[in-house]
Formats: sequence, C-alpha cells, structure tokens
Amino acid sequence: MKNWFKKFIPSTRSMQNSHELKGLKSFLKASCFWSHDHQSVARGVAAGLAGAVIPGFQIFYAAILVILLRGNLPIALLCTLLTNPLTALPITYFTYFIGTLIIGNNKNNFVIQKFQWDFSSFHAFWSNVSSWILQFGKAFFIGLPIVSLCLGLIGYFGTILIWKTSTLLFRKKKK
Repeated sequence: MKNWFKKFIPSTRSMQNSHELKGLKSFLKASCFWSHDHQSVARGVAAGLAGAVIPGFQIFYAAILVILLRGNLPIALLCTLLTNPLTALPITYFTYFIGTLIIGNNKNNFVIQKFQWDFSSFHAFWSNVSSWILQFGKAFFIGLPIVSLCLGLIGYFGTILIWKTSTLLFRKKKK
C-alpha cells in the first residue's frame, strides 16, 4: 500500500522545487504532511472527508484541518473530491435531512430551488449563491458540522481498520 501512495503522490522535493508553490516552501518542509504511515494517512482522510461536505470551501477547510491534525496533505485534498457535481445534491440533502432530525423540523415537502448561474458580476453571482444556500436554513447549518464530524471519524477509523487488516493479510501471505 505504501508503494502505491509513493507512485501517485508527488515527493516533498518535487513540491519544494515547484515554481508554482514557491511561497509555501517553508511549509512544505514539514514531513508530517507527506508521511505515508497509517496515522498520517488516516488523519488526512479524516480531514478530507470532514472538509468535503463544506460547500464551496472543501479544499480550504480540509487544508486547515490537515494542518491542525498533522495529517497527509495530498490525501486530504484528494478526499475532498467526494463532493463533485454528481454527489453535491445528495450530500446537501443528507446534511439538511440530518439537521431536520436534530431540530425536529418535520418538513417532508422540501423542494430545492434551481440554481441561477449569473456571472455578469461578482455581486450577482454571490447573491444567487447565498440565496440558494439560505433556502436550506437552520437545518442545513445544524446538520453540516454533525455530518462533517461523522464523516471525519468514519474516515479516520475506517482507514486505520483497512490499513491494519491489509497489513495482517499481507503478513499472513508472506508466511
């Protein structure tokens, strides 16, 4: 498993020599952000999955979490891809649904408004984004941290479980 990660994740040296990331050179020297041990990868998965449900700020939130948790940065950023155009709507509805369960709001006739893509100005775009997000209201914003925390915990413990199981199976095969 370690070799698979090394094949697809850029090395610390290649990232430090990148011209695009010149301003982050001192930050990129920390080995915990590139480590492939089970704890670092599990923390990266947890940060990425916890950040994946935050609409519009997935990568930023996951990067902050991975810095705080000292996890694997590329894994965290990769895990934010859980939210994509195909999964954004079901994840948003699930977050809203969990929020309604928590606050006891029994609205079963929820209709999602169509999002208006208006790039004529930043104000017009942000107005459409904010009105689309605000339709979910209190239930969405209560469900968001709960779903984020649960996904992070599932990702962390699931990664450790899979890592330990695959290591045990590999050792059994080797004997």
